[in-house]
Amino acid sequence: MAASTISPPGAEDAMLHRAFCRSAGRLIAFLEHNRGGNSDGEKLKFPYSRLFPQNCCEGVSAIFSILLAEKYGLKDVAIIRGTDPGPYEHHFWVRAGGRIYDLTAQQFGGLEPVFGALEHPLAVKFSDQTERGETDAVDRDEIIALYHRDIIPF
Repeated sequence: MAASTISPPGAEDAMLHRAFCRSAGRLIAFLEHNRGGNSDGEKLKFPYSRLFPQNCCEGVSAIFSILLAEKYGLKDVAIIRGTDPGPYEHHFWVRAGGRIYDLTAQQFGGLEPVFGALEHPLAVKFSDQTERGETDAVDRDEIIALYHRDIIPF
């Protein structure tokens, strides 16, 4: 699945953005394989992990934000909770380095994962947006340990 990408200005920013995209691609591949039904079983369990990319945007956003901070030392990583006030639905994505990354956008018909957009393609639908530092959707220590043991590729 191809993701939509936009390179940020500046050579250093562009290199970092490409690294984020490679890491996001590795994480998506892991999460697809991790869904269960594979021969080596589910290595990481979090809410709705077996349904990836459906209904697990909060957990995936938390995993991605934790790993961005751990691997790249980023301080400006935030999980964004967008709310559609009509049917009162939520969707979560990550803002890092001033760009948007949504590894579960493909759950919405016709969208691909979002890697480095200036604005989320669903910003109008999920118009009420709040920034969250962390979430309890996943265990931070477990994610970091699995990453350092090379179980979660990033």
